[in-house]
Amino acid sequence: MFNSGYQLKVIEGPGYGRILPLSTEEIRLGRAADAQEPCAPNHFVFFEGTVSRVHARLIWEDRSKVYHIQHLSKTNQTRVNEKVIQNQVLQLGDRIVMGKLILEVQKAPKADHIRSNILELPPVLKANSLLSKDEAEKAVLPANLCRELPADLAGRRLGPYQLIKELGRGSVGRVYLGRHASWDLTYAIKILAPEVIKDASVLQRFQMEAKVASSLRHPNIIQVVDICVSDGFVFLVMECLSPRSLQTLIDEYKRPFPNKRIITILEQLLSALEHAHGNGVVHRDVKPGNILIDESKDIIALTDFSIAKVKDGVRMTSTGVLLGTVEYMAPELFEGFSADPRTDMYAVGVILYELMTGIPPFRGRTTAEVVKSQLLTLPAHPKTYNPHVPDWLVELDFLLLQKNPEHRLSCARDVRNQLLAYSQTL
Repeated sequence: MFNSGYQLKVIEGPGYGRILPLSTEEIRLGRAADAQEPCAPNHFVFFEGTVSRVHARLIWEDRSKVYHIQHLSKTNQTRVNEKVIQNQVLQLGDRIVMGKLILEVQKAPKADHIRSNILELPPVLKANSLLSKDEAEKAVLPANLCRELPADLAGRRLGPYQLIKELGRGSVGRVYLGRHASWDLTYAIKILAPEVIKDASVLQRFQMEAKVASSLRHPNIIQVVDICVSDGFVFLVMECLSPRSLQTLIDEYKRPFPNKRIITILEQLLSALEHAHGNGVVHRDVKPGNILIDESKDIIALTDFSIAKVKDGVRMTSTGVLLGTVEYMAPELFEGFSADPRTDMYAVGVILYELMTGIPPFRGRTTAEVVKSQLLTLPAHPKTYNPHVPDWLVELDFLLLQKNPEHRLSCARDVRNQLLAYSQTL
């Protein structure tokens, strides 16, 4: 039987105190014909005159394990947390307002697979994350950490998660496919390699990724659902979209992508960045390797917020240290300027160029040569490699690749709207 793990509670208005389990994938909300009309599992009714007969509905999104609320009434508003909405993802604690009726989104009993909106760190990590810079340099890592990762962790159990197979590995650790023992749900488990935890700053970046990604709820952003210290390991638990990245696809394809597929990928990436930037988060490392792709549905999702910059938050860099991937970094970052949404948009321009031509715009045999190219040279015209790319897409890309951030397209929403408008001509 379907069990979302969520419920609604009437906290103001008719039926005050009533609990409504969210146990179907689509639920309509509206006004009851009379005080005796009962609620059904897929149709909640309220005897309240300021609620429309067909007011709103909840739609379950299985990949992200969340409900969307869609406004349906032509005469009355639906608000979430005092904001008028048309379509919005619901989070724990959200308050749905329909006329004089207020419903609160709550976690259902025994739903331990549902996490709070802002991830709570394990106590041993929370203590480290609150240290000053001087204290962080002297910080003690969690006790009993494994000194090295075994050759293969498949088959091991970490806390409630059974590791099934390795999905990939990188400089900071490994990612495994895992299953929650109680709920039979599969996740991607990102295990931090003990040898890279040489000081508290690395562990803090790992914590930052967890906290940032868990606060962003969007279908094109990988959701972090848990962070654990268990059995000698520190690891993140993330939703599992696909083990394949856009970089893998580019490496295999080795030629320009079809125009319509470029639009599909870029539109979703811009939608993810619009959501992140709107919540004060700059990713700082947008690149094909951090974009997972489900090829069967052509869905992409942005991942790896470990070096993200949060508005009014802690910068996870130190003086003189470059964090990011130089081929996708905006020129101003090499000159010591702070990251903002324009730096992410520059990376989008680099990715767009690569999809249009099959090659990156800035290349070199060494990191220094790539940095020099980023700062001083202009890429070849995309039609040199792909005569079939439309002129408007080339123009859009050059506006994203402006070396001066003041001249660069900076708003993900505006770029996405332009992309969708022009794409109608394809």
